Amino acid sequence: MKLDFPKEFFDEEVRDGFTVSSEMKHAWAAEMEVLAKVDDICKEYGLHYFAMYGTMLGAVRDKGFIAWDDDIDIGMLRSDLTTFERIAPMVLPKDLHLVSYLSMKEYNFIIPRVTNGVDFPGSVEMLQDRMDHYHGWPYIAGIDIFPLDYIPEGQERVNQNGCLSFMEECLQCWQNDKISLADKRYLTVQLEKALNVTIKENENVNEIVNQLTKLEDAACAMYGPKDTDKVGIAMRELKFPVELFEHTQMLPFEFTEIPIPLGYKEFLTAHYGDYMKKVNCGSSHDYPYYKEQKEILQKLGITVNY
Repeated sequence: MKLDFPKEFFDEEVRDGFTVSSEMKHAWAAEMEVLAKVDDICKEYGLHYFAMYGTMLGAVRDKGFIAWDDDIDIGMLRSDLTTFERIAPMVLPKDLHLVSYLSMKEYNFIIPRVTNGVDFPGSVEMLQDRMDHYHGWPYIAGIDIFPLDYIPEGQERVNQNGCLSFMEECLQCWQNDKISLADKRYLTVQLEKALNVTIKENENVNEIVNQLTKLEDAACAMYGPKDTDKVGIAMRELKFPVELFEHTQMLPFEFTEIPIPLGYKEFLTAHYGDYMKKVNCGSSHDYPYYKEQKEILQKLGITVNY
């Protein structure tokens, strides 16, 4: 992906009545640099990816970022994501990291990320090399990669949902400091009996959570193209014919282009209804995503101006 940022891109701007600060523009630029490197790898190794959620909507409707969005989401069919996760440690540039439960026991999400740094809670590294390469952006920037799995119908889906719900309950239980160790162990034993699995207990809670996250991801990926022709995010209810995602088209995004699945209309309608209507529904996380990192620097008396 070729990126050549025009100088005016970084200026504060009002889009759809929402003020996009110069600071956010630098965050967008850093994220696009990460995406560009992932795009290069996907092209080199024949991997298929496409914009997802707000990024897809922004490309279709706004030809760029939605004014109140602060991140980039892409998706891959499970087979492509598995390959990407296998080769990423070997082919990603040295300044990028694959952040997943496979590489970090502290990371307890099934959605992997590619970032230009590893964010440990309570710490921020102001690295000059990173700022030089990412338009002066001092915070960690990255993209989320959503796995699209094959979703069964009927009773098999009911069973899969039951397994996923049980796993998620157990996972959240171990992450809750207010729940006693006895209750955590009891729920884990029930999970082991119900699913005929073994969770090795460890003094490090992260080790246990990591095992549960692996198990949850495996349950999401347990079906394939021989079982069904529907795909979706296994932890969510919506599913779509796989052919909607098998081919893409390039659409403008800011001053470059990104791939969008040919079935974008069905996907966006299912998620947003009248997706061409501009409504600020806020973010799925705290806006801006770098709020905590920024507050840490402020406590240290460091201010980054744009």
